[in-house]
Amino acid sequence: MISMMAGLTLLAGCSSDQFKARVLLYQAGQLYYKTDNQFRRIQHMPFQERKRFYAQACQLYYRAFQLNSEVFHMDEIEHALQCCESGEESERTEAFQNFYEVYQAEHPIESAYGLVSGASEG
Repeated sequence: MISMMAGLTLLAGCSSDQFKARVLLYQAGQLYYKTDNQFRRIQHMPFQERKRFYAQACQLYYRAFQLNSEVFHMDEIEHALQCCESGEESERTEAFQNFYEVYQAEHPIESAYGLVSGASEG
């Protein structure tokens, strides 16, 4: 398993922490979408029942953030904030709010327009 992970890391062209952060970010995103779409919109699960899923997604987002914050884009930060707020994870919410403010200042084009293919922020 470790050698497979090392091979995938080399193929992905990133460090081990960056690769792990991307995997966690993917897992968090999947749980966020499942909770927000399937549980909330389709199954009409009450908010109190969904809170634990939002908290789990928040924890995954936060673990990814701790490993490598560079894997985040604006959408992921916003989803992390929503999950942490909904999951009542106040310390993690504060960490993502601070990160969001810094990210917006460092990425003004993405902040204003979303991800723009080929845009230069220089």
